[in-house]
Amino acid sequence: MPRSVLLAFLFVVAIVGPSQRVRAELWPQRTVRIIVPLPAGLATDLAARLFAEGLSQRWGQSVIVENRPGADGIAGVTSFVNAHDDHTLLFSFAGPISINPLIHEKLPYDPVRDLVPIAAAIDNFFAIAVSTPTGVQSIDSFIAAARASPERFNWAATAGLPQYIFLALQKKNGLALTQVPYREFTPALQDFAENRIQVLVTAPTSMLPAVASGKARQGC
Repeated sequence: MPRSVLLAFLFVVAIVGPSQRVRAELWPQRTVRIIVPLPAGLATDLAARLFAEGLSQRWGQSVIVENRPGADGIAGVTSFVNAHDDHTLLFSFAGPISINPLIHEKLPYDPVRDLVPIAAAIDNFFAIAVSTPTGVQSIDSFIAAARASPERFNWAATAGLPQYIFLALQKKNGLALTQVPYREFTPALQDFAENRIQVLVTAPTSMLPAVASGKARQGC
């Protein structure tokens, strides 16, 4: 299946006061909080926790990860921006800067003014998986089956690039499948394993339990 790279970025607030500049060499002076705008257990969250552990050892201060999931990452980003705290960072997929300004008429944050990407942290691949009862064996057979009987295939995807690339795949192939929205993605994984939804688009690691148990087939 087509492969695309999702980059998770670590963001900091753009505005830094004079006193903070003078004392920059002493930073951090207390616990650092990393906000992840996704549920716990997803690939970006796992990467953030690995970074938090390493940074805590390097800085000699506690580094904690706080999950703030919400539609398109908006809840987490808004929480980060409103914190006005130089000891709060954001570890996020690129969508809040690259995609959200294109699909939302108004955002509660300014991607240019409020966010400064300081490091590309991970390459996060995504995959498309289908539940085993569908009988789909390949991307070609999936497209043929979905075109013939679109009502058979309900789908869910993590926010950002996975969602929009799968929408593009549907558009290119003349498909119109039903997307099932989830406030948090863990129930989507459970529904997928039980064939209540038939297509899942997310990081391969999130699909491993369903694939390993024979309940799903996965391709990247």
